[in-house]
Amino acid sequence: GEVIYKLSLVKNDVEIDSIEKTIEFYTAYSDEDFENYFLDCETIQNCVERYYEDNPYEYDKDDLGLVDYIKENCKTITAISDIIKYDGNTLVVYFANNLDYYINIVDLSDKDIMPRGSGANNTNNILTKFEVAITGSSSIMYWAPFDSEWAETDETEGIKEIVNESSKFTDFDIYLDSKASVDSLKKMSQAGLVILSTHGVNGEWIVTGEEVTVAKMKEYVKEISTKQITSHTIYDPVSKKSNRYFSISEKWIENNVNKLPDNIIINNSCYSMCGNLADAFLNKGAKAYFGNNGEVTNEYATSVCLELVTKLVIMGDVTGYAYSTSLDAYYNEGASFEGIGQGNISVANGGSGIGFEDGISVWNVKGDCRVLNKLGYVQPVEGNYMAMISTGVGNTMSGGSISKKINIP
Repeated sequence: GEVIYKLSLVKNDVEIDSIEKTIEFYTAYSDEDFENYFLDCETIQNCVERYYEDNPYEYDKDDLGLVDYIKENCKTITAISDIIKYDGNTLVVYFANNLDYYINIVDLSDKDIMPRGSGANNTNNILTKFEVAITGSSSIMYWAPFDSEWAETDETEGIKEIVNESSKFTDFDIYLDSKASVDSLKKMSQAGLVILSTHGVNGEWIVTGEEVTVAKMKEYVKEISTKQITSHTIYDPVSKKSNRYFSISEKWIENNVNKLPDNIIINNSCYSMCGNLADAFLNKGAKAYFGNNGEVTNEYATSVCLELVTKLVIMGDVTGYAYSTSLDAYYNEGASFEGIGQGNISVANGGSGIGFEDGISVWNVKGDCRVLNKLGYVQPVEGNYMAMISTGVGNTMSGGSISKKINIP
């Protein structure tokens, strides 16, 4: 990992110069740790060799027999935490002390065709980047502009059941039909988990439930002229029914959404992973973003979303474990639900973190406490806001205190 520290030169209580320095640090291993690791790896390798004495080698054989054989014959190695077999013939043995051991099994008799490695054949873009382990808010926001039109085929009832079953999340905001307006999307900056169930266009536009009128177009003239908002018609050629709604682009997100609280965004619309929307959300502070890399059916979109939310909300999984790859082959060459961002993010379920970006209302407050963006030359060490606790300056004569209970996932 790394530690960032700041050195400041202060004169008369005023900072006149400063530098920041990053120090990288690594897990400390003793000589004995490495010696034991070397012996364990040799034991595992010998086990692999014995396995292939009795079992003919086949490249990319879909057989976990070798994994089971190692687990059975290496029980003396208590430090093994997991063994993964990738496509091709590569094993990865993970040890509890954060070391790992790769075994690439390859036939060298024909070097023209022999592989240079192998891996997991999937489209999982979630990164194992360990910076933030919990969202900055425990609120869940569900936004579905076509709930009435799609009836039971969308995620609404399933999301409600999941949240009710978990009983850990009391802040659950639902925006359906016309309430899923342009302005309501600004509420994303208060939620740890955001689920958008809607139409999308080329990964560049999100369709809202706010119907287009002349009066509204005048109100949004600046946003429309700068390609932040556009109108979008939904037309059914069978019933001949059509409605026009406003859509918002990544430019609107950039200019109208406050900093996101290290949250998780699920943009469950077609092609939502293909344009600039993912970057727009991540640049605003989202730590994980999920979407579809093509045209998907409603049934598929609902199914994969509910599976992901179940794992995040009920099981408390982090994004990397909660997400699994799948394919909807109904349209064209098929499309899949994908994730991008960090794989270690868990939805906070005991308050909105320990910062002050959401103000003082989410804390238990006694006496004189308030949230400030600065105090003289003193600036927040994280985010844009900090708390001031006093023995009674202005608000009350009683000493101040703040507290909060949080759950560590």
